[in-house]
Amino acid sequence: QQPQQQFPMDPQNRLSSSSSSQNDNTTQNGGTGDTTDALNKRIRLAKAQAEIDRILNNPCDPPFDFEKEMKKVVSISPPLIPEGSTEFELEEQVSQMEEDLYSAVKAQDFTTAAQRQGEISQLHVDDCGLVLQVNSAFYKAFSNKDIQEMER
Repeated sequence: QQPQQQFPMDPQNRLSSSSSSQNDNTTQNGGTGDTTDALNKRIRLAKAQAEIDRILNNPCDPPFDFEKEMKKVVSISPPLIPEGSTEFELEEQVSQMEEDLYSAVKAQDFTTAAQRQGEISQLHVDDCGLVLQVNSAFYKAFSNKDIQEMER
C-alpha cells in the first residue's frame, strides 16, 4: 500500500477516505489497478470542489455582480417578434412584471412578489392555451388538406 497524503486544497479532507478505499481496491485486485490515474482524478475533483466551495462560501468575492449584469439586459423579448405586435406588447408586459417581481423580492415585499408571480403564471397558462388552439386548428386543416387554412 502507498502511504496516504494529506492535500491542503481539500479543506474537508475528502480525499483521505477515498484514497484509502482506492488503496484497498488495488490490493484486492492484486495491485493491477492504475492508482496514479485514479489519484490524479480525485485531486482534480478535490481542486474543483474547493474552488466551488470558495465561490459559494465567500459572498464578498462573487464570480460576477448579479445586479450589474441584470442592468445590461434590455429586454427578455426574443428579437424575432416585430415591435408593435400583440406578442411584443405581451412580452414587454411580462418583462415589466418580472422586473416588479424582482424588485418586490429585493424589498422583501413578498405579498406583491407572490401576486406578480401568480400573474406571470396565469399569462403563461393563457399563452400555452392559445398555442394549443392554433396547433389544433392547423392539424385540423392539415387533416382536411386545406392549404389555405394551414397558411392562415
